[in-house]
Amino acid sequence: MIPDIIKAEESLDRGDYEQCINYLEKLTEVYPPSEKEGLKIRIILVTAYIGKGENTKAISTCKLLTKCKDKGIREKAKQLLPILEAPSLIRPSNWSIEIPTLSEEPNKSTKLLHTIKKKQTKKEKTYHPPTGITKDLDIGFSILVLIVIASLMILLD
Repeated sequence: MIPDIIKAEESLDRGDYEQCINYLEKLTEVYPPSEKEGLKIRIILVTAYIGKGENTKAISTCKLLTKCKDKGIREKAKQLLPILEAPSLIRPSNWSIEIPTLSEEPNKSTKLLHTIKKKQTKKEKTYHPPTGITKDLDIGFSILVLIVIASLMILLD
């Protein structure tokens, strides 16, 4: 396997799409789409373009792959193309949480958070009774249980 493809896949796994695209765009000049390596390069390149947000490049590369001879890659490209061409929907603001940026200056919300944490630590202190060695039941307890069971049997008859 080509070392640059391995490096590109590793950078894709790390989420470094820019570096992955840099490796693969150099290889697209060397390997045409008619070769097996060229097809693999372009499939990985489509994934990197999607990750980087370059949908137009991903669509054009995917359209190129729909015309290739390899049936498996052609089917993957045909399945991926409608997804890429679908319009993006606007996400309602209540579907996600906005996390405020942390600054070095303490503001009201961080002060409030510290006071809440102090109150929680005070509430968390609970009394736990001491535990010791568990003792066996005495003979007197066993006799008492037998008497209670015998009396219940007599009363229930």
